[in-house]
Amino acid sequence: MILHGTLGIKLKTTVIPILIMITKFSLNSYYYDSREEKCKEFIWTGCVGNGNRFHDYNSCNSTCSGVKGKNTSKACLLKRAEGGCNGNCVKYYYDSSDKKCKEFIWTGCSGNGNRFHDYNSCNSTCSARKACHFKKMEGTCNGKYLRYYYDSVYDKCKRFLWTGCLGNGNRFFDFISCNSTCAGKRRRVLGKVKSPRLMRLFRQRETLKCHRKLQRATFRFYQLGFGQ
Repeated sequence: MILHGTLGIKLKTTVIPILIMITKFSLNSYYYDSREEKCKEFIWTGCVGNGNRFHDYNSCNSTCSGVKGKNTSKACLLKRAEGGCNGNCVKYYYDSSDKKCKEFIWTGCSGNGNRFHDYNSCNSTCSARKACHFKKMEGTCNGKYLRYYYDSVYDKCKRFLWTGCLGNGNRFFDFISCNSTCAGKRRRVLGKVKSPRLMRLFRQRETLKCHRKLQRATFRFYQLGFGQ
């Protein structure tokens, strides 16, 4: 049986509007309200929807807490903020100078949007282009949750079964979230594709380009009278 469960989703989906479709099925879920900056409960009808949907309050809050709708793109550029309480919570922030996510101690209150529950959430949010090129990772647990990952060779989002734990940032709740984040970030495949057929086709295309350039250059050479 394939289920939709919780996940650490990209921050980009945190600020998209709640989307409810009408069916006969209903399920209590949570979404993040970026205006009030808190997670709220709603009834999901069981089909379609978008990435702003979480199985429980904790997964919603840990992913989206502190995120403001108009400032998401700037959240990764904010300085680390430990807060002003007495707690001792391990969180992650993005260091824009070193361009990587780092661990820090959050005191439990205040702070800013540059605070993430785990490394993967931080990395997939602030290094979206990099995350789109991670290899598909099913995880190591026993669950079967339908998710999507971006295949950078074929430039498309594909379905896979996530086991419910571990994995990486190239994991999306639905096709729309995956496609809006990663579409168009295709890699050049020369030298990295194992398929001999794909390599041969790629080389043929590159050779054809070179041949056409040579033809144009030769034609121009004779036009100028140097080939007489």
